[in-house]
Amino acid sequence: DAAYNHSEFKLDKYYPAVVHARMNEYYLGPQLGVDAASGQPIHRVDLNKFFAPINQDVWKQISTTGHDHNLTKADQFQFTFSGDLFEGWAGPIGFAATAEAAKQSFRLTPDPNTYVVGSGVFSGATGNVWNTPYKAPHYGYLLGDGSRNRWAVGTEFRVPLWSQATATLAARYDDYSQTVSKAKTTYMAGLEWRPTDNLLLRGSYATSFRAPEMYQVYSKGSEGLAQRVDALRCIQNGDFNPEPGCIAVNGDNEDPAVSNWYDIMIKSQGSPLLEYEEGESFTYGFVWDVMDNWSLSADYWNIELKNAISTVGEDEVIAAEAGCITGKTVDNTTYLNPNTGSAPDADYCASMIARVHRNGPNNAITMVEVGPFNKAGMRREGIDVSTRYRWETGLGNFTFAFNYTNLLKASERASEASAWSDGKDGAHHGSDLHTKTRASIGWDKDKWNAMLFATRLPQRRSGNFDRNGYLPAQVIGNLTAGYQNTDNMG
Repeated sequence: DAAYNHSEFKLDKYYPAVVHARMNEYYLGPQLGVDAASGQPIHRVDLNKFFAPINQDVWKQISTTGHDHNLTKADQFQFTFSGDLFEGWAGPIGFAATAEAAKQSFRLTPDPNTYVVGSGVFSGATGNVWNTPYKAPHYGYLLGDGSRNRWAVGTEFRVPLWSQATATLAARYDDYSQTVSKAKTTYMAGLEWRPTDNLLLRGSYATSFRAPEMYQVYSKGSEGLAQRVDALRCIQNGDFNPEPGCIAVNGDNEDPAVSNWYDIMIKSQGSPLLEYEEGESFTYGFVWDVMDNWSLSADYWNIELKNAISTVGEDEVIAAEAGCITGKTVDNTTYLNPNTGSAPDADYCASMIARVHRNGPNNAITMVEVGPFNKAGMRREGIDVSTRYRWETGLGNFTFAFNYTNLLKASERASEASAWSDGKDGAHHGSDLHTKTRASIGWDKDKWNAMLFATRLPQRRSGNFDRNGYLPAQVIGNLTAGYQNTDNMG
């Protein structure tokens, strides 16, 4: 088989924006000169305009319509071949092969009035990111564009070992043009065994990888000013929450020389040095047909990911810098790594502290670097259990299904030299879902059908990790009903 696929996604965003030069001209009037002493411009201001509501004509005079345009494209050629190679000692040897070639591209094009060429987005220049034609809130938008090529070949064999057992072997070779990791080979081996007609035992081992998203590599970045708490200064001054309070103690003072709350430059950009995320996994479990209408399955899975890509935000960076240096949070509690729920190690602290630039008065923060980076490792271990029962009655056919996932362990480490975090503690107190339960009841009779579906998500850490503790458990329900009007239309 041969196939060609093309996909394209365009996003155009239009929004009203005040042009500050027009607004200043309307409210302040034309500039008459410059004050010799202060260097400030001189205007003849019509105070009546300041205290009068504007009408539609005035709004049109001082505003315009902003336009952001984003585009992504993907083209792929794929050739596949499958069939039986030859008759083996226990049955036909199944074979499949594939070859792929693809190109992907993207472009983020914000309105040119939302950024300044000298803001640091281009060529490392410096400038005032607030000084754009639209100003707040239309500034600091992400820019970026790039493309990458990928080609891959893969093959899979299905080999009957004897009448009750079958082995599966597969391998794949991928090459991406835009990453420092270049080519990668992955493979998989699986085994199925039926000791009885109604019991299947299965297991597999596989390696995997994932290339960075293009925006994670090619994003030219953005810079924007944001008011943030200087957590380190707050803790060192003893201004803990709730009393006297990191922000409250400053009143209206936002001077970075003395305040705990002031404007900080946030710089976000992609990294061409990102490597592949690489993984290993193994699973084993069983499928048991208890009776004709009832089946039960259970699987254990274990996944280890190396070089996991994560995006770190400014709040995590600032809190981590303070926590790593003092061991505390702004609430005067013990600081814990939000990714693991345990004490931070030296490598995590070093990477976070390096992202904070303190070149302001009295060691104030001038810039925080955020964006994607490769973590050293992540482990996840858990079980999946599911059962399904079909009951046929004169009132129709009822189907009952139940699925349960339990994350047993969730461990992370910041570098190859670091120790793994406590897996049980991470599963119960980290940001991942510890359990997930899904249940459904279905009914069908003649051309009618209905389905009641429910999902329960457990309590978990809130995004404001150290302050609000846990979010409550959630139950999401859905009820659908349908009628099959004809064989081809529901």
